[in-house]
Amino acid sequence: MQKSCKSCSNLLISDSATTGYRCGVTYFSQPPVERKMKRIETYPEVNELDSCDQYLSRVEQLRTDLST
Repeated sequence: MQKSCKSCSNLLISDSATTGYRCGVTYFSQPPVERKMKRIETYPEVNELDSCDQYLSRVEQLRTDLST
């Protein structure tokens, strides 16, 4: 599977983004009990085919969540 925003566990679906997606890496990097959603516009718009070095597959995220 290609490492792209579409398959990243940090992806946020957003009606207000022209692409339909925003990057939620800053949101998801917080421990779950400390997460506070900011205005959706504060999260950068991304294209589903974009990618970055902070990519985290959904499978990797599930493994991390289950191990803690």
